[in-house]
Amino acid sequence: GLRAIFFLKEGTQYRYGVVDLNDHVIIPFQYKRIYPIGDLRFGVENFEGKTALFSEAGTRLTGFDIDEVSIFRRNLAVITQDQRQGLINRDGIIVLQPQFAEVIVDYDGTVRARKPHEWRVLDHSNKAIHTLDMDQVVRSGNYYRTKMGKHVGLMNDQFHPIVAAQYDYLSDPLHGLAVASREGRYGIIRLNGKQVIPHQYDSVVLQGNFIMTRESLLGSPSWSLYDTFAVKKTERTYEWISSYNGRFFLASNYNKVGVLNRSGKELIHCVYDSILDWNDDQLLVRFHK
Repeated sequence: GLRAIFFLKEGTQYRYGVVDLNDHVIIPFQYKRIYPIGDLRFGVENFEGKTALFSEAGTRLTGFDIDEVSIFRRNLAVITQDQRQGLINRDGIIVLQPQFAEVIVDYDGTVRARKPHEWRVLDHSNKAIHTLDMDQVVRSGNYYRTKMGKHVGLMNDQFHPIVAAQYDYLSDPLHGLAVASREGRYGIIRLNGKQVIPHQYDSVVLQGNFIMTRESLLGSPSWSLYDTFAVKKTERTYEWISSYNGRFFLASNYNKVGVLNRSGKELIHCVYDSILDWNDDQLLVRFHK
């Protein structure tokens, strides 16, 4: 029968579950994310960021030991475990062990798999001191940016992974934080992989001790201001928030501009057409009645 994915809000947390058309709970409301992957199967992600395969009857077919699972094609889905890809069937049985950089299931059922490239780090005498199974390794400031398949991560200058290659995008670190995206949704992580701002936004800007997030509400942009401890500073959302200029933020709502201080409080309400210039204690504004 038909199934629907719903969520319940508990405090600031959303918990997802699955119900049938008779309002019977099929998968309990205790998961971070649930998504259909075809062949009457669901990918279910827990709050530790691990995924399991569930049937339409709510039966868990695998353990929560999968990092990612694709949609099914020809009764096969690509899974990712520890930065390696393999294949699983609709019964939850691994038919190709996750040991490849990339696995592709073509429309006719043909499977193509590619092993990762091998990188060697040489000392001054050309002796290999590190061997890295990665598609790409590039120096980026004090870190090394790595790529495995379509995903990127970070290593330190001793070539030890600090952020696993599991993100679609990863910014250069700033004060131990980085902007990261999964499936087009952006958030903030610490370099130990812990999530600071969840991956649910259209855009995230990290500037010094400030984080600006943008999401779409009823088709309009909605910006909020946070600090780097994920404490929301603005009391309402705005159509736009500028970068911090050392003294304040510009913000707008209903095409009118105002000013926020570093704590997210409105120093000047959004009632002006524009703010043209400013000095230490004055603003030049444009205002039409």
